Amino acid sequence: MINIIDKEFNKSVEIIKSCILSSGLIPILGSGFTRNCEAKNAKVPDGKQLKEIMIRTLIKSSADENLIAALKDSDLKKVSKSYLKHSKKELIIQDLTSYFTEVKLDKLKKDFINNDWKYIYTLNIDDAIERENKKIKKVLPYKKLQHRIRDHHLLYKIHGCATEEITYSESDSLIFSDAQYIRSLTKNESILNALKNDISESNIIYIGCSLDREIDIIHAVSGAKEDKSVSSKRIFFTRQTPDTITLDSLEDYNINTVIIVNDFDEIYKIVNTAFNSEDFDDKIDFENFKSSNIFTVEKDKNKNINFLLQNFDNNSELIRFGVPYYISKRSITPDVINSINKNNVTIIKGRRFSGKSLLLKTITIHVKDRNVYYIPSDSSISSEDIDKLTRLSNSVVLIDSNVVSYEEAYTLRKEIKALKNNNVSILIACNPTEVDVSNVFLTPEFEDNFFELRNSLDDHETSDINRNLSLLGIIEWKRKQTILNNTYNSSIHYPYIRADFLHFKEDIQNNELKLLLILAVLDKVYISISRHLGFGNSESAALAKKFNPLLEIIETDRSERNHKSKFKIVVNSKVWLFNAINGFSIKNGAEKTKNIIIELISEFYRNIDLNPIAKKVIMFDTINQFFFRREGAGKLLIGLYSDLESILSNDPDYWLQRAKAMDRILKDQPSLMNAIDYAKKAFFDSTRDKTTMNAEFTIANLYGKLCFTTNYSNIDFIKEALFWYNSSISKYNFNQNYVNSLLDNTVKNKGHLHKLMKNILSTSMPFTGESKQHFNNILQFLKSNKND
Repeated sequence: MINIIDKEFNKSVEIIKSCILSSGLIPILGSGFTRNCEAKNAKVPDGKQLKEIMIRTLIKSSADENLIAALKDSDLKKVSKSYLKHSKKELIIQDLTSYFTEVKLDKLKKDFINNDWKYIYTLNIDDAIERENKKIKKVLPYKKLQHRIRDHHLLYKIHGCATEEITYSESDSLIFSDAQYIRSLTKNESILNALKNDISESNIIYIGCSLDREIDIIHAVSGAKEDKSVSSKRIFFTRQTPDTITLDSLEDYNINTVIIVNDFDEIYKIVNTAFNSEDFDDKIDFENFKSSNIFTVEKDKNKNINFLLQNFDNNSELIRFGVPYYISKRSITPDVINSINKNNVTIIKGRRFSGKSLLLKTITIHVKDRNVYYIPSDSSISSEDIDKLTRLSNSVVLIDSNVVSYEEAYTLRKEIKALKNNNVSILIACNPTEVDVSNVFLTPEFEDNFFELRNSLDDHETSDINRNLSLLGIIEWKRKQTILNNTYNSSIHYPYIRADFLHFKEDIQNNELKLLLILAVLDKVYISISRHLGFGNSESAALAKKFNPLLEIIETDRSERNHKSKFKIVVNSKVWLFNAINGFSIKNGAEKTKNIIIELISEFYRNIDLNPIAKKVIMFDTINQFFFRREGAGKLLIGLYSDLESILSNDPDYWLQRAKAMDRILKDQPSLMNAIDYAKKAFFDSTRDKTTMNAEFTIANLYGKLCFTTNYSNIDFIKEALFWYNSSISKYNFNQNYVNSLLDNTVKNKGHLHKLMKNILSTSMPFTGESKQHFNNILQFLKSNKND
């Protein structure tokens, strides 16, 4: 049923405003938007005028007279095809320059374009929008979109760009015919995926678009289907009351709201008024993340056992902001708080199930003199939100893992001065897969701002938590066990509580396992991602019902609008998510599980939008978690990386992760030498600084392990180890704590670097020249190390 708003200005403003304030609003602009606007030497033509211009140019180009005569009765797309094929290039450039460049907008349209649009789609080739809005970045057909640009204001120019065409001799990328249009979009996955997700999910306004031409082809190419679970608005503006035939066409394109206006200027007045309303505040809602939301579970045995076993019973507030009564203070807490007081950015790195989230939540109670905010892992913020975050004052913001990407981290890095001026400190927790985020801030000017959180409790922490568990009558934890293993041991003691998570009514299907794997990596999955695995909104809702209470589907908020999804899937228990994945492997066999992981990586790796997720999945720290409790997991992982070779052999990151897996699993000399070769391939082949840096540290650690394995008997191995350790220590502009972590040199000096140096000193091994200098440099580094 289409809702018709007939010349009701205030009601129309409220509808537009509600769209902006929910998940955002996306305009799709057709030829009517710039028709008759002043251009360089003429006015922007409409379709009929453009057809006449093209035929005149064909005549000037001495095209075949019979062709010209036939084209006079043809539609625009046939004329445009002949125009591009038979007109002289210089005359085409003249037309484009005169009619489609230096286009000027009137004030209403200027204000409209300068509203805070996250994205704009246009079917126009003129330069009006990007000339007026300097913040916007063009996305063109036939050109790949960099993944890290997706948080910027984007202008998708679906038909190409006149400016590009007249600037670059090799361009030839204007699109007028259906064949060109479909070919360009099917080649450009980024635009096609964006268009499909927005047509399916987003609030959209069509302005200046014709039903029979522009809206029709958008829907034909996107392949978008109506999703009744999405309540998004698709708004069509018109001056005429639509008749029955028009209404039927509108319904075919899922348009559910028609706003009738007195004239086309009124469209821009309505939208501009909505954006400029007094109650419209385009800021991330930090009230949702205030530390006052954090609470401690009452002193009740069963409630705390439920928390311990992550049996949250779909209580999202408990998952996000709850702290158990038995919580133990982590040993690094005082140093972390000191860093927060001293540095504007602090980084905590820890493996999954190391207690990062609880540490961040407990830190909130220790900060008394500033406003404190905690942003949990199931949230997401954009670079734009980061920019607004820096304008807070007298605040501490604690950001959990998988919330910010490199793009947001880089934006934050540029705003350090603003953070200082406003007395704002940021603490970011990172998983091992987020090294590109942590590296942004680990330079020497940030003193002592990097901390590693172990995935097991030390003796003091264990005593602390056991004292609190005993106060509740709960069985104590074992010393020197990981947090995850202690959690599983507790689940054995309290089987009646874990039952809800482990007994699914139906088996896990292959595509369901793929989605669970992605959830394990990202903590949440937006529908724009899950759709690639066959899970749209309705399928995801059915999946959440099947895996209730493990999974839940919730609505996204405005800060997540760049993900082009009305909903996202979140995990209510990471412990039992990994248990479900591991259970699938035990039930269906390691080989089947391995093949499904390879399928997932292959599917995502070849898709430009999903490639970054595939790269996170192939990381050793990720894959190792999937099989951590399985006998023979090491052999399985080595085999998996070997099988991935045919898919990923051209990717240096793959060779680096394969080398890391071999380092962690294998001990014999031939395997370690192969691992060194793979790490060197990553080091020398990569053009990414992050990969090169990680590869160099990996090579150093592998040589250290090789020296240990061969009992320090091979002088050439020792010299190579000294060379790579020295290079790693001296080359990179990181603070010392972070270098220690990369060299595995932080836990009671048990890393291979420390063992190597101790052996050299104890045997008085003679070195000369370069090796002696390397040895002295490393020795100086260790002497200045606070851990020595």
